Amino acid sequence: MPKAKKKSALAVAASRRLQMIGQPKMTEDQVAHMMYHAEERGEVERTTLEDGNWAWVMPAQPDGKRPVLQPTQAMLAHLERLARGEGHDHH
Repeated sequence: MPKAKKKSALAVAASRRLQMIGQPKMTEDQVAHMMYHAEERGEVERTTLEDGNWAWVMPAQPDGKRPVLQPTQAMLAHLERLARGEGHDHH
């Protein structure tokens, strides 16, 4: 059986991008809500950035890198509402 070729990073990214076609896009509020719960479960953590802001650090990827996601102003506003107990309806 021939040895399988390892996909290049570009091929992997293109494949991932193709999988996303037709998938619903998440709103910034939905991303903030998802990250809020991921943080509660310990799946992501916050880190302070050089500019004094913060970002979520994601779990390690297969290449060992840990991507970061810096919240937008809209995400920060939604996190504040969640902290006040608002906008947290899972029904």
